Amino acid sequence: MAPLLWVEKMILVGSCLVIALLLWKFVPRERLRDAWVIFLFNQIITGAGGPFVVEKRMLEYPVREFSYANSTSFVFEFYAYPALCVLFNLHYPEGKGLARGLLHYLLFTSGITAYEKVLEVYTDLIRYIKWEWYWTFVSIWLTFWITRVFYLWFRKALPGGDARVP
Repeated sequence: MAPLLWVEKMILVGSCLVIALLLWKFVPRERLRDAWVIFLFNQIITGAGGPFVVEKRMLEYPVREFSYANSTSFVFEFYAYPALCVLFNLHYPEGKGLARGLLHYLLFTSGITAYEKVLEVYTDLIRYIKWEWYWTFVSIWLTFWITRVFYLWFRKALPGGDARVP
């Protein structure tokens, strides 16, 4: 395992700051409970899925934050991606039609996949072994969908709940 290099440190710190700013700017105060539900549920998925693909030697994180405790990237698996999932769900184009919903999925999923691919090519933060960008695309789309289904179920299950999101 490589030590945290300067460029990788700056990417990790910069990613944390950008995500914090996005959450602060785009998560309305009255939807904080929803944001926490989405964030924590997505962490359950990434907490199982991330280590699984690393243990199967499909990809690796040569430079990572807590190398003694975790085989994945803590920032990306447990903070950045769940936070982006929060933004994806809270700003989903509810009731705007199938095409708009698919475009929402496509834009979020493509953006995250492209960012990961750039990190894979130009840094030591992630290395594909038996993995390709399209597996990232599919897994992100799928986890967005699973989290969205859970979130809608959760909203409906609340007393007086409504699956329609304000």
